[in-house]
Amino acid sequence: MRDRIRPAALSGLVLALGLALAVPACQELLITTREEYTDWFGVDPCDTPSVWPAALGKRNVEMVPGCSNLYRVRLENFQNHKAVQERQDFCWAACVQMVLAFHGQEVSQKDIVENIKGPVEELQDGTGSVLDILAALNTDWEHAAFVTAGDPTNMTLDLAANWPVIVGLIEPGAEYGHACILTDLQMSWHGPPGGAVAILDKVRIYDPLTDKRLILSAADFRDQVYFSIHLHELGAYGW
Repeated sequence: MRDRIRPAALSGLVLALGLALAVPACQELLITTREEYTDWFGVDPCDTPSVWPAALGKRNVEMVPGCSNLYRVRLENFQNHKAVQERQDFCWAACVQMVLAFHGQEVSQKDIVENIKGPVEELQDGTGSVLDILAALNTDWEHAAFVTAGDPTNMTLDLAANWPVIVGLIEPGAEYGHACILTDLQMSWHGPPGGAVAILDKVRIYDPLTDKRLILSAADFRDQVYFSIHLHELGAYGW
């Protein structure tokens, strides 16, 4: 599922923001798997007390049967907004198109690319970067896009608000990565209310190149993800 998005872009953005951690170090700090939590604390996180009762009133959040603290969180109506990329190097534009559609903005991949890179007919290399995606998403004063190195807490809260997340995946040794949409995840909360963090069990992504949805374990996802991009409606998570 590899097409083209430039992996070096996030490293440049991290340095520009003055962050001291390199991307792999951020991923190690941000993503903890269910198995690691069990090894460290001697208890399966799904059996710990829930600290997220407010989420159970949402249609797209459900508790996994037999667990007190294991949730499935998914996008609603994804089929109505999904988009297959129109060129081999347009994965990033297809993901931007899907995210904007969820936020009520219908924009074609051609317009997205041309707004950032110029006429498609003259474009030999349509490869996108993290900065290209952020620029394409920041289209008005009512929304704000930001990037993390794959933060599962932000991912969980965004999906619970029915906001899709763009994730960049790259396999070891690959020159280019691939942008996909995170559509579902399974997770537990750890920590006090108001300060809890998400412990990942597994995720499901939509690949705009193959038009398929893939399930990854938390460990496999951590090995491949190198950024996540979020588009928020300013002032609220929507719930």
